[in-house]
Amino acid sequence: MTTANSKDLKNNLPDWTRNAVFLYGPKKGGTTLVQNLIDGTPYLLMFPSEVKFKWLIDYDNTENLAIKYLELSRVRGKKWPNFNTKLYNDNLNRLSNEKRLDLKALLRHDAYNLYLSVADKPDMLKMWGMKEVGGRPDSVIEAFRQRFPAGKMIFILRRPIDVTGSKIRSVYKKRKGSKKLKFHEIKQYVNQPYDILLNQLIYLNDPNIHFVTYEHLTGPNPSEALSSICDFLNVPYNQTFEKTTIFGEPIVASTSTEPVKYIFKNKKKWSDGLKWKDRLAVIYYSSKTQRKLKKKGHNLKSYDDILQIIISRNKKDKR
Repeated sequence: MTTANSKDLKNNLPDWTRNAVFLYGPKKGGTTLVQNLIDGTPYLLMFPSEVKFKWLIDYDNTENLAIKYLELSRVRGKKWPNFNTKLYNDNLNRLSNEKRLDLKALLRHDAYNLYLSVADKPDMLKMWGMKEVGGRPDSVIEAFRQRFPAGKMIFILRRPIDVTGSKIRSVYKKRKGSKKLKFHEIKQYVNQPYDILLNQLIYLNDPNIHFVTYEHLTGPNPSEALSSICDFLNVPYNQTFEKTTIFGEPIVASTSTEPVKYIFKNKKKWSDGLKWKDRLAVIYYSSKTQRKLKKKGHNLKSYDDILQIIISRNKKDKR
């Protein structure tokens, strides 16, 4: 039986580092919320932020990989409860000198580095997880599959126009409202969620990929969505999953909608907080994108139909 201390003798790493879980969805699609909700179980160790997998794959098997990994790290230097930042940084600096490691090995070593740096360690680890957003969906998905063939993926879906609205609000918040968005920017924010959604739906019948929707997670029965994730990962469900944590410690998560400590009911409309010109541009480009997809032969169902398909799929898998 695999425990947190069982070792892969060849790499001198615990066996659980072989078992990767990959969260993937659009920017502002709810990946941070899912990441922070499934953290805290003794069976799974989550990276607290993106590892920038979509960029690192271009450096795999090059002598610059380890240095690039260090440069892109969003864990280095950060302070969280229950986490020894100095120990993590020291180990990561040593890891950056390992030019013989490929990306798969580097990720496994850094997952173990996380484990060593957590003060109150999970003692029943089966796997570790990371999240990624955006990028070229087909490339990102297949790159993970190549490196972790037995790995599990969780796709987070969200209504494309809601993703666009959240992205625009986020951009204005960063710019502090001083600079207006240009039409080509809004077009990009409209197109990317559709691109990711189409690529995700290709894998709808894949047994090693679980689908969860933002709407189900923030709807009337979030425990049903979380329970389906636990069933997929083969870990027991409890109410710990309904609170946002990092390394098992409660935190206020900064999500696409609002700072939260637990599952919330999302009441925002996509258009809330948007200027009227931005709203018109979103509606125009959304309609244009949907027409283009139909011309290309994409039989994209309405998002409400997709929601029902995924909920039914998860119920079927549970049986």
